[in-house]
Amino acid sequence: MDEALRSALDDIRRKLNAGAYQNEEHVRLSLVARIVQALGWDIWNPREVCTEYAVAPDEDRTKVDMALFARDGYPAVLIEIKAVGKMEGNLEVIETQVRNYNRDITAPFSIITDGRIWRFYYVKGEGTFSQKLFDKLDLTESNTFKTAKKLESYLLKDEIKNGNAEEEAKKKLNVTQKQEAMANAYPEADRLTKGEPFPNLPDALITVMNRMGFNISREEAVAYIRSRDNVPPPSTPGEEKEPTFTPYPITKKITNDLLIREIVITLQQLGGSAHKKDVENRIFKKYAPELQKNYYQQRVKNGSVKWRNMIEWAREHAKRKGYIKQPKPGDGRGVWILTNEGIEYK
Repeated sequence: MDEALRSALDDIRRKLNAGAYQNEEHVRLSLVARIVQALGWDIWNPREVCTEYAVAPDEDRTKVDMALFARDGYPAVLIEIKAVGKMEGNLEVIETQVRNYNRDITAPFSIITDGRIWRFYYVKGEGTFSQKLFDKLDLTESNTFKTAKKLESYLLKDEIKNGNAEEEAKKKLNVTQKQEAMANAYPEADRLTKGEPFPNLPDALITVMNRMGFNISREEAVAYIRSRDNVPPPSTPGEEKEPTFTPYPITKKITNDLLIREIVITLQQLGGSAHKKDVENRIFKKYAPELQKNYYQQRVKNGSVKWRNMIEWAREHAKRKGYIKQPKPGDGRGVWILTNEGIEYK
């Protein structure tokens, strides 16, 4: 990774936070051009970086703020630039404006930015212009390495010329559209789990997605379900963070038998295996009105919160009943896996 790009992004972030960019020209000249130059484009050559580019000179005077040419001829990237904060509330109008730029010259990439927010569109994708958005960056975020890596993937001159940027955009757009489709498919998938033949949620989601014309793997289905349920990644050893879910209106005495059933059912819904933290947090979400009571929030001798300790003991009993496998080297620390009997449990 080019250190000059990261250094420029760090400086730009400081200036954005200080309110240094006061108008659209500040953003175009002192911010966008600086990033474009750091990505290998010759900003002093108007045949490569053309400002106020006339997209249809024979028809009207419509001009895009900046166009990047990887080769002579048609531009590879169109960049529409606004003053900081001026995209908010006007995005639909701006997207229509950029869509119209591409009526006669379909550049593979279009970017809308106010300097702080960068929105990347793969114009050759399917759907409405807004559905062609494949990524969005906020330059005020502190992870400069991640920001620089994405900018290089999408906008580095060499990556544009060799076609890698376009391939990356296609992949990103495909993922984005899959995520949107899974959001639409989820309610139907959830409904299917409540009737014969009672499929688990990942299998039901895969079925509905196939009907919609999308092929997804079990790993993709499980990952989406976890993200939808806002299940956090496993904590580091020794770290315990209390979940902050909005509870369902369920109040019920928490017994060992109940927890055994909830553990097995939860693992079924997550595809047969999951990290213990994922299981614990789902159960907490379901029974939060009860588990938030002082009795379940006390600490036991080993320092664990009582409700977590109860789930751990229930998992041990589920293992003794043959529902959960004995852990083996390579299974992953803290991962609970159903046996065949656990998978068939109802």
